[in-house]
Amino acid sequence: MLNVVSLFDGISCGQIALERAGIKVKKYYASEIDDKAIKITMNNYPNTLQMGDVRKLHNHNFSHTERIHLLIGGSPCQSFSNAGNRTGFDGKSGLFWEFVSLLKEIQPTYFLLENVKMKKEWKDIITKELGVEPIEIDSALVSAQQRKRLYWTNIDLSNLQIQDKKIYLKDVLGLNVTNTEDKICMSKSDFDVKVRKNFVDTKELCEYLRQHKGNKTNKQIAEYCNVPITKVEHWFRKDTSFAIPDEISWFKLKQLFKITLSEWDKKITEFEIKKNNFDMAKRIYHVRGKHPTLTTLTGGHQRKTITDGKDMFYLNPNHAEELQTLPKDYTKGLSDNQRFKVIGNGWTVDIIAHILSCLPLTQIQEGGNGIPPNNELLGILPKEL
Repeated sequence: MLNVVSLFDGISCGQIALERAGIKVKKYYASEIDDKAIKITMNNYPNTLQMGDVRKLHNHNFSHTERIHLLIGGSPCQSFSNAGNRTGFDGKSGLFWEFVSLLKEIQPTYFLLENVKMKKEWKDIITKELGVEPIEIDSALVSAQQRKRLYWTNIDLSNLQIQDKKIYLKDVLGLNVTNTEDKICMSKSDFDVKVRKNFVDTKELCEYLRQHKGNKTNKQIAEYCNVPITKVEHWFRKDTSFAIPDEISWFKLKQLFKITLSEWDKKITEFEIKKNNFDMAKRIYHVRGKHPTLTTLTGGHQRKTITDGKDMFYLNPNHAEELQTLPKDYTKGLSDNQRFKVIGNGWTVDIIAHILSCLPLTQIQEGGNGIPPNNELLGILPKEL
């Protein structure tokens, strides 16, 4: 049985993958700070040893009497991703260094790190630090979702091949559509979109607004700006629900807070009109194709539009679970939007199960009582990717 440490554990997709690969776990240490994700993990795996913030972990957090056989993690991708702010290691993705630090301290037998496709210079830094080249795998092989990810691991994957299951959106939605095409099928709605011209550092803007707010209440601000108080609340939120004030509200806030500097004016108020092909949200996906990568903003009005050429369809949380190859209702107990968020933050379980099933269990498990990988279940072929 393995002792496992999972950093940035999320909803513990790693535990599902280990179980699916037929690997028994003795102790599973999880580092996570999202209370919603932790709730889902503990609902499904109540024996999980929650360790809290990765920045506060050190080797002494884990038992000195037991060897850690496996260290896994998907460090934050926000500042590596094309959809993020592209600040690299200077942003939230800099938490990668916590993975490196604990890797050196714990010295597990095996490790696995997952992250998005990124600029070569960032990828090369990670590769140098971990001492292994990454392998790129697309979740489209095992689900109806396109999700290309990089995996760094010292597990020998030379005999790994993942069989293309040829699953499409029609299968997830339970639609009887013939003539499946082995590619993305999409059309684009025919209108222009208004997009922000300049990048806005929302964390910095939030701090700026909070500093100038003084003792004014949200109710007073709402009355002055003539907007609902619920809208005002989002201007001062420190989490992902923070919202940038619109142009009119911004100048009213400046008057109310007596802000004379114009450093934020252009960033907040300048927009430009672009053709809708710049806006992923306006794309319509065909049921014969694949869904784009799930994100934390998959729910609500961010849901992608799917069509069979006649009717329109939208994903519900169970569909999103299926795209990530999660068990049905695994995230039950949260609101739909919260479910979409934690699912988007997770791993495609079957991909991780494929990788972990290459572990030489008879060599690393205690007493040599390793359980062989369940290759028949996973559909693994004996050649290279």
